[in-house]
Amino acid sequence: NPRDGELQLIHKFEGHSNEVLSLDFSKNGKQIAFGYQDGSVQITDLAGDVNTKVGNHRENVFDVTFSQDDRALLSASKDRSVRLWALQNALIDSSYGHTDNIWAVSYRPDGKVFASASVDKSIRLWNVDGSFKQELSGHSDTVYNANFNIDGTKLVSASRDGTARIWDAQTGSLLHILENHGSQLIYAAFSPDQKTIATVGFDHKIKLWKWNNTNNPPLLQVLAGHTDLIWSIAFSPDGQSIASISNDQTMRIWNVNNGQSLPPIQAHSNGGLAIAFSPNGKQIASAGKDSKLKLWNAQSGASEQEIIVDNKIWIFGISYHPNGKAIAVANADKTIKIIDVDTGELLKTLTGHRSEVNALAYSPDGKYLISGSRDTSIKRWNAETLNFDQLMLRGCSLLENYLKYNKTVSSEQKQICNL
Repeated sequence: NPRDGELQLIHKFEGHSNEVLSLDFSKNGKQIAFGYQDGSVQITDLAGDVNTKVGNHRENVFDVTFSQDDRALLSASKDRSVRLWALQNALIDSSYGHTDNIWAVSYRPDGKVFASASVDKSIRLWNVDGSFKQELSGHSDTVYNANFNIDGTKLVSASRDGTARIWDAQTGSLLHILENHGSQLIYAAFSPDQKTIATVGFDHKIKLWKWNNTNNPPLLQVLAGHTDLIWSIAFSPDGQSIASISNDQTMRIWNVNNGQSLPPIQAHSNGGLAIAFSPNGKQIASAGKDSKLKLWNAQSGASEQEIIVDNKIWIFGISYHPNGKAIAVANADKTIKIIDVDTGELLKTLTGHRSEVNALAYSPDGKYLISGSRDTSIKRWNAETLNFDQLMLRGCSLLENYLKYNKTVSSEQKQICNL
């Protein structure tokens, strides 16, 4: 133990090749901004992992300061400029507890709780701030997914142990065990009207069950046609269709009522891994091992757009923003990318995970993203993206007093914010 008045070294930050000239703690105490001799500015968490590489000045950065809400950073440089950086997509916090690869994350519909599923055979529930709430144990093998029903009262999980389990989402108690599928399971979900449960097995089949609050729900349909692993399915918002994506490189769109599908659609070379309906149900997004995000007409299956996210990386997960205007993708290169649905433009790249990102989900209000990774962490991000006008409005609000009362600011500079 250090003697009274003696400082103790807690952590040493290394990895940057230039001298540190300035630093500032975020107001929430969870991040540190550094200004460097080479003009660069970056933000790390308290463990020293780089969350955001903000940008560059032309010369030494002598001062960095977080705004009061931690959503912006001011930097001052020897190049005689003061720059305002928007941190709308910076990492908020990280949660740890799983001991192996995290396969799935999902928000409860009220946004107050989220769930994670892992190779460590457990499901964990977390409060909205990332603090641990409860562990749901009972599966004897990898848990591939965990999804809440639409009213947030139940959670369904699917495991390689061959069972789907229904949990009380409020208390965490086990309600039912479904062992009827007949193979190891990779996915399970309630339909939007909560009358049907879909299970996806290693047998390449999707089975639909009439939910009757028992361990033996009646079988309604068997959706057969894929010839390799089905990695993901999604119900349409109206519950009338299911979209599926498979390692057989095809996507299928199924009619829930009669079990029939459109002709198989060639989707992703080497295999597909993720699929989702848009919030309005008119579009389907899929992704896989070919580095492409593809958008399809949900009725006809016709291709609408193809976006190359990056070269030679697998895309493990996708999530639509609740307003349908952006899609977040989880990548094997340890990043999350947010993409504009209409233009295909890359809006933001989020960095911070130490290994591939397997899963992600937007919060119901669209303000946050959670992500799960092979690095066993869950990270929560500010998912806000700003257009130029919004960014200018926020920047001018933060700089108003500086521009008004600093005598070195020229009238031309004040006109930027109409002052």
